Amino acid sequence: MKVVGITFKQAGRIFWFNSGPFELKVLDKVVVETEKGYELANVISPTSEMNESEFSYKLPNVVKKATTKDIEEYKRNKLREKDAIKICKGEVAKYKLDMKILGVDFTLDGMYATISYVATSRVDFRDLIKVLPNLLKAKIEMRQIGEREGAKYIGALGICGRETCCTTHLREMLSVGMVYAKTQNISLGDSKFTGHCGKLICCLTYEQELYEQLRQIHPSIGDFVDTREIRNCRVIDVNYLSGMLKLEHKDQNNVIVFNIHSNEIKSIRRKQKYEEKS
Repeated sequence: MKVVGITFKQAGRIFWFNSGPFELKVLDKVVVETEKGYELANVISPTSEMNESEFSYKLPNVVKKATTKDIEEYKRNKLREKDAIKICKGEVAKYKLDMKILGVDFTLDGMYATISYVATSRVDFRDLIKVLPNLLKAKIEMRQIGEREGAKYIGALGICGRETCCTTHLREMLSVGMVYAKTQNISLGDSKFTGHCGKLICCLTYEQELYEQLRQIHPSIGDFVDTREIRNCRVIDVNYLSGMLKLEHKDQNNVIVFNIHSNEIKSIRRKQKYEEKS
């Protein structure tokens, strides 16, 4: 079976379709049929042979290669979406609903609109969905998304000065948990590690494996080490990238600073094991 990978948005999730008689290459535009109707999509993985048994569902078909008329219709819908967002935001304010409208996406024929929003709690928008179909001249679907996906939808610049990773190339939303901050000795109150979504930045996942490896061979905060001259020094700070290691001893008031890669450290006792013995 010939299949093709397509996406509906930049850095969006990849969906697989039966390419049928079409030989498609990356960057081709195609028209596909979805549950909502016909939509314009971009080819992200060219036509290739795959075994039908690799998929747990019947693949939908590519309807056709997009024509100039289809692309122009898509562009008109994009202009229409800007007005639709203003209308939706106005109605949300009118009904005093605790939700934020992020965007409106029309199908290619303009008869179906998906309204994406974020909200901190359940929203009763029954009155809203009574008036919006008439105002937008389309059937509507209200789609609540999370903070991370919301930031991806809108797009923004990261602390690096470039577009955020979720906007440019991350097709699946990453799960960045508290363990990442703990492993990388990051303070949760440090705003530079918080993304526009209000969550820990996805960049932490790129370095997590390295930090886990370094923690296996070097001391971590709370561990106890013996140096060449002093025993039972507690690690109070460590920077794996710069190599700085700060130690304190219960019988001394001063802080001892070492290079983590020096041969001054003779042994390491992990915090958890040390506490179990105590």
